[in-house]
Amino acid sequence: MNMNNQQRANLYLLATLLTCATCIYLITIEILHPIAFLFVLFGCYHWCKFIWDYFNIERRRPTRILKKLLPKCGFSIEKTEWNEEHTCMRIYGVYQGDHFIIDASPESLYINIYDLMWHSVKSTDPSMRIYLEAINDTNAENPNSSVVMCDPNENDMRDIYTISKTIIPDYQPQLYLETLMCDILNCKKTFAENVQKDRPWLKAKRGPIGFNTSSEEDTPKKTKVTGFAANAE
Repeated sequence: MNMNNQQRANLYLLATLLTCATCIYLITIEILHPIAFLFVLFGCYHWCKFIWDYFNIERRRPTRILKKLLPKCGFSIEKTEWNEEHTCMRIYGVYQGDHFIIDASPESLYINIYDLMWHSVKSTDPSMRIYLEAINDTNAENPNSSVVMCDPNENDMRDIYTISKTIIPDYQPQLYLETLMCDILNCKKTFAENVQKDRPWLKAKRGPIGFNTSSEEDTPKKTKVTGFAANAE
């Protein structure tokens, strides 16, 4: 029977407790010398090391950190769900009025944070080029997150949302999450400012794409060739 690390850690913990308790009992009734307890601890060293390493790994798992710290950051968790393989947990919640989805895996240090659709543009909107330029400028100003425009849906609308892929640090993870979430929200303000930015090159009339054909005036005139052939006549 194959056991996962959690089952092994629980088994080792139970075995360690039973062994130590038995040793203490035998010492109490004077069957064993007190120094025997040191030999028991030395014998349980491998089990204790495995339990300690497993505890440290579990303590740093993004799924555990997020469920613990997000409520402290003012993030309201609505629900959580796992995929069929139980390899990814999805957190649904609200932060400062915006709806978020956070994907985290127990086996990966990276998490994905989505600030769900906060704007949409019709694909045939004359200002589409301005929106695309504004998205590029916003992403250049925010290295920790990216504004994304989706493909047109059935209503010919292109949704805009924000995504951030990051690692939760060991040092002050709560402060990091609060700052990151605020930066994600500020993308909307930066995007609105970049839409209003003056871009003269977008107002210029666009010329034809491809090679231009030359007119008769641009074509050099042919001249009569003189030389040996003319002299021969």
